[in-house]
Amino acid sequence: MKAPKIVHISTNDFGGAGSAALRYHEAFLALGYDSEIYIAESKSQSVGDTTKLLPIDNRTLQLKALLRRLLPPKIFSKIRKFLSARSMFSGGKKYLFFTRGESVVEGLSPKLVAEVQQADFLFVHWVAGFANTRDVLEIHKKTGCKVYFITMDMAHLTGGCHYYWSCRGFVSDCSDCPALDFGIRNYAAHQLRAKAINVAAMNASILCCSERIMEEAKASAVPYTEYIRLPIPINEQFYVPAATPRMGPFKILTNANDIDDPRKGFNYLLEVLIHLDRKLSGDAKICILCLKSEFFSGIEFKHVVFEEFGFRRGDEQLSDLYRSVNVFVNTSIEDAGPMMLAEALMCGTPVVSFDVGMASELIREGRNGHLVARLNAKSVAEKVFSLYSSGVGSFDTPLEIHQQVSEIFSIKSWKDKVSSLVAL
Repeated sequence: MKAPKIVHISTNDFGGAGSAALRYHEAFLALGYDSEIYIAESKSQSVGDTTKLLPIDNRTLQLKALLRRLLPPKIFSKIRKFLSARSMFSGGKKYLFFTRGESVVEGLSPKLVAEVQQADFLFVHWVAGFANTRDVLEIHKKTGCKVYFITMDMAHLTGGCHYYWSCRGFVSDCSDCPALDFGIRNYAAHQLRAKAINVAAMNASILCCSERIMEEAKASAVPYTEYIRLPIPINEQFYVPAATPRMGPFKILTNANDIDDPRKGFNYLLEVLIHLDRKLSGDAKICILCLKSEFFSGIEFKHVVFEEFGFRRGDEQLSDLYRSVNVFVNTSIEDAGPMMLAEALMCGTPVVSFDVGMASELIREGRNGHLVARLNAKSVAEKVFSLYSSGVGSFDTPLEIHQQVSEIFSIKSWKDKVSSLVAL
């Protein structure tokens, strides 16, 4: 039987969405499929034969990639912080309005269309600045491939924003878009209409990372043929519980490490730590693992201390980080995932999370963590304090926590779900 040719397209292979695209590609390779991925930028020192680098004509992304490659990480980070501060209160910053250039007549990447010669199945990941739906339609017409769009956020469902907060414009026409300046607010409506036409023409399906995203996909004005729940695969070779119980001080890992990203809820984390500090007494200490302790210097804590862990890259380093803590705390207030919830649980680490994204699907209350009403920082502090005071003896064992979540995210479980999607 002929092996299907699987092609992925993604703007990059790092960050949340880029890493997810790479996981899809690597999972297909691990299962013996003929898979290749086309990207515009990579942080890897070297890329394999199945990764195709295609520099793009987008000058903004070209400059960003050049600076990332040439500058020391700290200098690049300072430049990003400076630019981010200038747009901190803009709609584009809040909604991440990255997807631009949608058209029913013109693609963004003729190089990409020309490069893809053969495909039975095309998986479209996070492609902002790299390709638009017209490019995807041209590849579909050229190869006859079945097209799957992958949702890590709302980008494939809206007129341009990746996160929608309380806006429901994507259900109808995305006019009067709150992410754009007043004079160009109908640009999102133009993009949504172009996207809807192209998606309908290629008879595409959409793969959703969570039940919540799938419900929003069904409500979107972009007409997909099928709506399929398919989690991002997680490699069990790395994401497993520690061989022995961890000892030492009580440690917390959090995803709120970017004070300039309103979605990640850094200020809510700060409030959690203030409440937690007040609950502790005597010599009691709780350690917060963070990228930069200076972010917390504006508040004087008596019992909360901070330990910088440095940037981690790759599954091996990330999984070690999850195993080094007692609990993972998620204070995101607008998120499709986050994937860190699933990764922590795969490592047997309990979680305490606001009710966002896939949290309600993953958390078994009192067994592998606690689900807290969105924005209720005081309740998060109470749950963490309870774990600190009483331990996790009432929870399932780390191995049981891992097994529950691996039924959803392991490559083996993913294979059972995806095999029918790529059958010739």
